[in-house]
Amino acid sequence: MEREILQVSKRTKSGTGNARRLRRSQMVPGVLYGKEIKSVSIEVATKPLQGLLSKIGEENVLIDVQVGEDKHTSLLKEVQRDPLTGAAVHIDFHRVSMKEEITVTISLVVKGAEDCPGVQEGGVVETLLNEVEVRCLPLDIPASFELDISELSMGEKVHVSDIKVPADVKMITSVEQTVITVSRPSEVEVEDATVGEPEVIGEEAAEDQAAEAKSEDGKQEGAVEKKEEPAADAKDDKKAGKK
Repeated sequence: MEREILQVSKRTKSGTGNARRLRRSQMVPGVLYGKEIKSVSIEVATKPLQGLLSKIGEENVLIDVQVGEDKHTSLLKEVQRDPLTGAAVHIDFHRVSMKEEITVTISLVVKGAEDCPGVQEGGVVETLLNEVEVRCLPLDIPASFELDISELSMGEKVHVSDIKVPADVKMITSVEQTVITVSRPSEVEVEDATVGEPEVIGEEAAEDQAAEAKSEDGKQEGAVEKKEEPAADAKDDKKAGKK
């Protein structure tokens, strides 16, 4: 299959200010790096870049990046986008050798959830892993891995080892990792947040309580003294009577 060609230019100036000026001029700054090449700062026109990305996508795509007279077969490594407008603000290309294996991340696509027996029984599909790492030659990079869970019952799991991987692709992610599980929904009883919680006492409140405690102690001591006073008077009266 013939690869798409993207014409780019070397970028002579760097820095945040220059990158902003490029974007205002409908250009996207980027970088080309990788196998047998020094890192090169590049710039590419926004319109042809957007057209290319719309056509071929952005994940693990091989592109021939044309810099002047030099053509570099590269992996589209990353497209940074404006969080508000979605416009591309920076792009990275990783030059690769077609004869050497590379490590890439492949997305997992789940299908058959609506037909899953576990779901029909009231279970919930929990996705624990959305992508895996594999190693292969650039031309052997899978677009994605599909996981059919249409026969998954309640409590059953899908592991990385269950993914069908082509013979020329090596799985890097641990095959023991769980990808998907169907489990019963958690029954969480919502209780009043104040019930059973210890009272939080601030410094001032603590001082007030301490003062009240001292006051109570004082009252109790006074009561004891008052009870003891009549007893003392009685003794004096008895002495006076004897005389």
